[in-house]
Amino acid sequence: MKCAFNLINFLFFGFIIALSIFPLNISGDTGGSALTTENIEINQNNTEASESENAELVKSTNPLNASEDVEGSALSAENTETNQNNTETSKSDNTEITEPIHSFDLRTIIPDYNSNEIISKAVERHINFFTVRIRDKFIQWLERAGRYVDNMKEILIMKGLPKELVFLPLIESGFNTKAYSRMRAVGPWQFIQSTAKKYGLEINWWIDERRDPIKSTHAAADYLKDLYNMFNSWDLAMMAYNAGEGKVLRALKRLKTDDIEKLITRKNRYLKRETKEYVPKFIAASLIAYEPQKFGFDDLEFHKPLEFDEVEINSPMDLDVIAKAAAVDTKTIRELNPEIKRWCTPPDMEIYRIRIPKGKKDLFIENLNNIPPEERFTYESYKVSNKDTLHKIAKRWRIPVTVIYDLNPEIKDKKYLKPGTILKMPPRDKMIFDPDDFKKKKKRVYRKRSV
Repeated sequence: MKCAFNLINFLFFGFIIALSIFPLNISGDTGGSALTTENIEINQNNTEASESENAELVKSTNPLNASEDVEGSALSAENTETNQNNTETSKSDNTEITEPIHSFDLRTIIPDYNSNEIISKAVERHINFFTVRIRDKFIQWLERAGRYVDNMKEILIMKGLPKELVFLPLIESGFNTKAYSRMRAVGPWQFIQSTAKKYGLEINWWIDERRDPIKSTHAAADYLKDLYNMFNSWDLAMMAYNAGEGKVLRALKRLKTDDIEKLITRKNRYLKRETKEYVPKFIAASLIAYEPQKFGFDDLEFHKPLEFDEVEINSPMDLDVIAKAAAVDTKTIRELNPEIKRWCTPPDMEIYRIRIPKGKKDLFIENLNNIPPEERFTYESYKVSNKDTLHKIAKRWRIPVTVIYDLNPEIKDKKYLKPGTILKMPPRDKMIFDPDDFKKKKKRVYRKRSV
């Protein structure tokens, strides 16, 4: 009995000693689980903190978004859902606009502009030029931009181009539809005649579609897209837009590099200074246009965005008659239809779409029906004499022969003018001349070969 008691005590104390050395984990390892949970929470907090820090960093390094504040961050918070929806939508309809129109970042087209020392110095130089030397003129450009930017931006996005390109007309023409350069480039996008016709713009004595802010933007978008496909770089594409693709291609071939930093240096003698300064000039103008208050342009009075209705007319009509029917002044009609160069709509077009102020369409149709057809189009009558020819008459009136044909389609098939024929001619009191009317044709110089 005593031995049995001693054995029980031995086992009992042995068990106690074993517990003290090897404790049982009867808690299901909650300590380890708690540690893991804490690590997860810490990692989540760190991830959220790093994301917020990165967001603040992007916002601080991107001055173009500094003015958006709360709205900008709210937009970025919703971007994930929006982009997913847009991706699904774009699969079904490629023409739908899927990008927020008011987000803006120059780094999408010129990634390293703010980290490249040479470009940065050039940009600062142009910012000083715009904000100091031509400040008053640049204010006019910025205010005028308000009329066209929204429409142009939508066209660029519809064509699949970066909307940041919308400020190219700012340095091309100051958004002036009447701009005319010494190289005879015309309109807000400053097309020369050959390039304009290549991209579908019509140019004749009656109209010049380079002046139209809508039609010319469509053409400019197609041209810029072709240039980008050629150079695979927006900075090179913009330089080619300024100088022509041939000159940029030759410069790349001779310099054996496509590095923008080397192309814009003074040592590059293969491109003109205007072309080398083009990209920094564009960056500077865009930065100011997106945040004018940051650069001291306060209290700008932006022009109202371009809005209009279109009406089809099937016969030539004076612009002052159109203005009368729309109950506005002629200046308003001209501003809405800057492509029209003369006193009337083109007589050589069977149907012409005229723009009138938005909301005036019903009033226009009602008033126009009350104007007799013979009072809608003004012309002068000219009686052909014995010695008259079309070329003599055209020279006397300082117009091309084609204008006489346009006004008198019945004589197109006739070889000779019969004396006594009455011709319709432009009215002298309403005649409007254009800079292209007086351009001199280049004379061909023939040189004799030396024997």
